[in-house]
Amino acid sequence: MVVLSILAVNAIDNGTTRLILLLLVVVAVILILTGCIIALFTLRKRLKDQNTYLDPTQWNRRT
Repeated sequence: MVVLSILAVNAIDNGTTRLILLLLVVVAVILILTGCIIALFTLRKRLKDQNTYLDPTQWNRRT
């Protein structure tokens, strides 16, 4: 909310305010997508590590 109030005070006209808010929304979407991609790679790696086969000597250690 502070960012919006600063933008409203400092903006020359409504066009500038809309442009700045649009850029902020685009940056937010890019950050969200980047976070999702990182989470998917992490989840993929974790699932891949879980599916490794155990040696017969370690069968009793399964959880």
